[in-house]
Amino acid sequence: MIVNNTKISRKTYLLEPFKAENIILVIMLLCVAMTGIIPQNLQALLCVLLLFLLFISDNLVLVYPIMLFYYSYLGLIAGISVYRIFSILVIIHALISFGKNEDKENSELKHKMSALIPVVIIYLLYSIVVIVPYSVRIALFSFVDVLCVIVLVKKIISNTCIMKKVFTIYVITAVIAFFSGMVIGNTMTGLQVIDGELVRINRFMATFNDPNYLGMFYSIAIFALLSLKLFSKRMRIIIVIAFYVVLAMSISMTAIIGNIVFWMAYLFITKKINMKTFSILVVLFIMMIGLYQYGLVKTNTPVIGDLVSRIEDKLTNIKSNDIDSFTSQRTALTKSHLNYYKTQSTYTMLFGGYKVNSYPTFIPGMAPLVAHNEYVDLLLNVGLIGTIFLIGFAVFRFINSFILYRKNMSEAALCVCMIKIIWLFYAATLTMFLDFRFMLCFFI
Repeated sequence: MIVNNTKISRKTYLLEPFKAENIILVIMLLCVAMTGIIPQNLQALLCVLLLFLLFISDNLVLVYPIMLFYYSYLGLIAGISVYRIFSILVIIHALISFGKNEDKENSELKHKMSALIPVVIIYLLYSIVVIVPYSVRIALFSFVDVLCVIVLVKKIISNTCIMKKVFTIYVITAVIAFFSGMVIGNTMTGLQVIDGELVRINRFMATFNDPNYLGMFYSIAIFALLSLKLFSKRMRIIIVIAFYVVLAMSISMTAIIGNIVFWMAYLFITKKINMKTFSILVVLFIMMIGLYQYGLVKTNTPVIGDLVSRIEDKLTNIKSNDIDSFTSQRTALTKSHLNYYKTQSTYTMLFGGYKVNSYPTFIPGMAPLVAHNEYVDLLLNVGLIGTIFLIGFAVFRFINSFILYRKNMSEAALCVCMIKIIWLFYAATLTMFLDFRFMLCFFI
């Protein structure tokens, strides 16, 4: 999976403050940190200027995490989004550089990238056949997003040092995004009935538009941080704890269940299931029970009170065998879409053809809703054959990285392995097709 598996010291990829690329990145991080404070037009202009400097120095890949967290807040320049300018610059640079380093490129990397060919063909055919009749512009840019991410992923997996740099910036951006979310007050407010009383739940979203998106991207930050051993051990512990506070603020049951699964997978893969680990888990379990009991008594406590109320609501759903409510209607939507898929013609069942994705969705005879289940939505989008190829590719990446990690204990392979697990888990709870924000997790 990763071409260069040499262990890199922190000084190699982090402690070079006077390098031009690092100065530009620091300025850009400071720029996005001003979200909600400085005028959006000024912020967008500064970011574009910095993107051109990174384009010249061949370091656009390093700003990719910033685009994932802030793309919707960076605004427009001359009617074009900052992210779109970024993606076009990535493609232009790839075209200019095409063939220059082909002889030097590792044969293993070429083999790994060749596995993408069927996946790229599926995206291309979908864009042409399904999206072009609806919008040529959306079809073009949706495929540009695919190519852009593939170029970036190729760069990331080509060298462990680059991967560590990218995810170091990813973690730093996640920290900054928390403060941005607080500044702009980006929360989702909902109401639910607990013990016959109407309770207001505030769910923090950082710079995302959905608490579950926050859960996924911060989970990636946590396990990238641990897998790649970014920063010092003490700093890792502090950041992981801080990120779990952020996850708690999202009041996301998906994130809670998911991280239990992710930790079980992480401990199994790294062979860290021992008495020391068991003792730590027991202590953490006791602490969590204590916080939960406190939240039951002090229901007005910020974050803890809301989180406990939501958990209580879900437990009530389970006791009453109300699975639909427990899954926030995802079970009903999944069943509805799956039943609709079964009514299609053989051709549609095999090849798909619907627009069930992050762009406008239209399914004749049904409400314009996604199933919030990538596995089912893919059946309607690209059919059974396309789904087998796409999910098969994700599973192949996971197995490959797992084998590579067990073979040489590569930190980079472990990081990829955990990201694939997170993607495969969240695919059962979100619709991700054609949304560039989820493509890093899919293609890496």
